[in-house]
Amino acid sequence: RSFDPSIDGQLTEGEAFNVTCPDGYRVQATSPAQASSPRFAHAVCMSDCSIARVRCRRITCGNFTVPANSVAARSDAVHDISAGTEVGELLYGETLTVSCVGNHRLGAAGMNCSQRGFRVRCGDEGQLEYDDDGLASSSLPAADQTCVPIECSMSSVDDSNGVRYPLTSTVLHGQMVTVICNAGYRVSPEGFTGEFALCNRSEEHTSELQSPLQS
Repeated sequence: RSFDPSIDGQLTEGEAFNVTCPDGYRVQATSPAQASSPRFAHAVCMSDCSIARVRCRRITCGNFTVPANSVAARSDAVHDISAGTEVGELLYGETLTVSCVGNHRLGAAGMNCSQRGFRVRCGDEGQLEYDDDGLASSSLPAADQTCVPIECSMSSVDDSNGVRYPLTSTVLHGQMVTVICNAGYRVSPEGFTGEFALCNRSEEHTSELQSPLQS
């Protein structure tokens, strides 16, 4: 029969009532629980007048390895966790914030240069989910996120009437780009350094331009 302990107060032998675990918990004898374990079970009155207890345990999302070129902070820890470290037994509700080190950004497709980290939370299905309040969100699983060096496209440096060095299509953050104007041309206006440096008229002139960094 249906049993409400707060009303009936007791069970007779063989009677049972359902125990349903809250979100993030499963019926399991040991901790931590796996998300695949049942969400509910029957508490049965035994012949020795005891009740077969149902234990709801907090689930785990397993381990997470901190990506290369990043550091992580766990919600229950004080110190940062270095790249390559395996963070063990993240439990339901716990969060992990991953931040790329200097001059690096998230490398997943669709990420822009300003996205330098993400936050994940252990969810009810036993999976690491991107936190809505985090720094980034992606269709890429959190375990596959990477931090890659920031690169700037050389297409933003106008080398008309001049020669640009290096000749590569991109440069790393902090690298310098040099445009040497052809004979009879100089950077105009004189002394200008910026994203678009045009060589115009006058004598040969050399200008060093730092690769533009999006932020």
